[in-house]
Amino acid sequence: MDRTTIITLSTKGPGGIRTVVENYISVGLYEDYDHHWIATHDIGSVFSRLMIFARSIFQLLRLLPRKPILHIHVASYGSFFRKWLLTLIGKVFGCKVILHLHGSEFKVFYSSASTVTKEMVKSTFHRADVVIVLSESWKAYVLSIADNAEIEVVNNFVPQIPIDAAKSDSSQFAVLFMGKLGERKGVYDLISAVGRIAQQIPDSVFYLCGDGEIEKVNEEIAAAGLADFFSVEGWIGIEDKADYYSKADVFLLPSYNEGLPMSILEAMSSALPLIATPVGGIPEVIESGANGLLVEPGDIDGLAQAILSLFRDVESRNHLGQAALRCYQERYCPEVIVPKLKSIYLNLA
Repeated sequence: MDRTTIITLSTKGPGGIRTVVENYISVGLYEDYDHHWIATHDIGSVFSRLMIFARSIFQLLRLLPRKPILHIHVASYGSFFRKWLLTLIGKVFGCKVILHLHGSEFKVFYSSASTVTKEMVKSTFHRADVVIVLSESWKAYVLSIADNAEIEVVNNFVPQIPIDAAKSDSSQFAVLFMGKLGERKGVYDLISAVGRIAQQIPDSVFYLCGDGEIEKVNEEIAAAGLADFFSVEGWIGIEDKADYYSKADVFLLPSYNEGLPMSILEAMSSALPLIATPVGGIPEVIESGANGLLVEPGDIDGLAQAILSLFRDVESRNHLGQAALRCYQERYCPEVIVPKLKSIYLNLA
């Protein structure tokens, strides 16, 4: 019996979507399928990105006679328009299409879009055989746009980060930020918050891990006189993540927009206490005071106080971290999520 062909269509650039697909592959989701991962986007010049997308169309057309299931990972702006075309091609050739929405800025994108673009979004959601979203709040949002869309809520998952059993004995208080450096992830709010409490958190270090506005972030840190508190690490590959989660005492992500951040799930799997904002799917993961602390986006004083409270209270850090680990094990590990994805594939095959 021929195996079902599944084609993943997504960016291969650094970030959460690539991490999602790599996680699917690493835990063996596609072992029983004829799986192909086609890159539709990557970092580079405008010309190179156009060539990558053009090549993805030719690669897809070559595989379409197999009547594959297309698992299309979509975000906002350029990503949406690329995936609109790929969805259309797939449906014209009679393929089953899964549209996997990775939220973050999609609400901003849609609310500011033209009438024509909004109709494209609506028709694309309706055209897909299944729309996968990351949380119940995102399901409600998509239904508000396309009330007849077939929607499945499938949480992101991460394999458990293989951290050292014993944390470093260093007395240094280490806070980890893992995400694209820029305003959306709240990194400048973090710098401002640390500036307000710097004298109260001696011997602390904040690791900023991610690509993005690295030069600007370094300039802001220097201008604030906080160079001794921050270490800007740049993009961290999957092979090095365990080192950072192992030496961290707290994980922090003060975002303004999110879907369900992979880095938060990684931190939970590492039993780290979390400081985050109640945006996107995060409030469905973190219950403030139970398995983490939530601070409103842009509340710099609140962010500073949350950092200070965990700096001072080791017992609270341990309690919140263990609660986060239990939540991960119950809801966001591969053993829970992979069967849901396999069920969707089976129903479409």
